[in-house]
Amino acid sequence: MVNQNGSENFTDAPDTAAFKDEFTKDFLVSNKEVKEGFYLFDSATKGYQFHFPVNGFIEKEIYERNGDEFESVSFFDNKLKEENLLMYYRIIYEDSKLSSDIELSLDLLKSKVDFEGEYEEYTINNSTYYYGENISEYEGHKSYLFFTLIKPDGNDKGVSFVAEISCDDISKQCTPDSSHVKDRIKEIMHSFDFE
Repeated sequence: MVNQNGSENFTDAPDTAAFKDEFTKDFLVSNKEVKEGFYLFDSATKGYQFHFPVNGFIEKEIYERNGDEFESVSFFDNKLKEENLLMYYRIIYEDSKLSSDIELSLDLLKSKVDFEGEYEEYTINNSTYYYGENISEYEGHKSYLFFTLIKPDGNDKGVSFVAEISCDDISKQCTPDSSHVKDRIKEIMHSFDFE
């Protein structure tokens, strides 16, 4: 049997958060990890894939899709929960003439994350990344934001990627800006492949 995005309907699903969640597992290509700790996520638009954490689950209530041109996916990653870290990701995929306007897309991302700095620009696997970091404060509590616009060469596709990391229990200490947290975020961020 096949799910909404064309992946298998798994009968021997692993005991992971991603496969325990009925909505999330519909986006996973296989029950085999593509890299330790990650499954392959296949967009319902068929426009992109990325490494999805085995400890992750998608927020079904705020998932959005409009044909093959737009998809918004938000998910939690519980990998570092024992370190008192709450890891939340928001991905917006677009395939339109509007999304090919880099300056407009960067300005929209800046406004979402309240960023006033300059993006770091670099290329990986035929895609240009415009990367930034910011700290957000609400009622005295900090969240660390790691974000990028990913623009593949030669088409109108693009992804806005935002990772928000904070202390899960705000009364306890945590280190959301540590190097291993950034490494985990960049593992997901740099795994995007556009079809």
